[in-house]
Amino acid sequence: YNNDSNNCTLYGGLYNWNEAMRGSQVAGARGICPSGWHIPTDAEYNRLEKTVLGLIDSPNAQFVCDFNTTNTNWWWRRCADDNGADSGGTYGAGRSLKAVGIGSGNGAGNDLAGFADKLSRNRGSSGVFSNLGGSLYLWSSTPNGSSDAWRRRLDSSYSTVLRYGDSRAYGFSVRCVKNSEENQTVNLDSY
Repeated sequence: YNNDSNNCTLYGGLYNWNEAMRGSQVAGARGICPSGWHIPTDAEYNRLEKTVLGLIDSPNAQFVCDFNTTNTNWWWRRCADDNGADSGGTYGAGRSLKAVGIGSGNGAGNDLAGFADKLSRNRGSSGVFSNLGGSLYLWSSTPNGSSDAWRRRLDSSYSTVLRYGDSRAYGFSVRCVKNSEENQTVNLDSY
C-alpha cells in the first residue's frame, strides 16, 4: 500500500491478477504461492465461508452463502445473519475472518477461523491506493470472463462477505492455501 515497505510487512503485497497468477489462466494455479501451495479458487473460498459459518453456529436466520449469489442488488448479503441490511447481523463469516481488534460494530473481527486478516484495501488500475484499514480485497484464481476474476471483500463494519468479479488490473491481496496430498482438495486450516 502506497509503495511503503512497512505496509507490506504489516498487510502484505497488492497484486494485479495476472501478476498473482504468474500468467496462468487456470483456477487453482500456484501463481506467486510457494511450492506445495496455490491461490484459492472461487469454490474454495466458498467452502471456507461455509466452514466458518458452521463454526459460528448462529441461532439466527442466515443470508445465503453460496458462490452463485452475486450480481444482484444484494451483493453484500452473503454468509452472515440476515438482518435485512448489507452489513449483516452479529454473526458472519466476514467478522470471523478478520483479526481481533480489526473493524467495528457488526464487522469487529473475532478471528474465530484463524484467518486473521487486517484489511489492506486495494490499488486501483490507475495505481491509486485507497482506504487502508477500511476493507480487504482477496483474489481467487478463478477467471470471470476474459478480463475479470472472482474476488472476495471484507469490510471493516460488515459481518458479511462480498463476492464479485473485478478487473484483473486492480491490485488486491492474495492468500495461499496448502495443497492436500491428493492435490485436489484443500486443507482449510492452512489459509
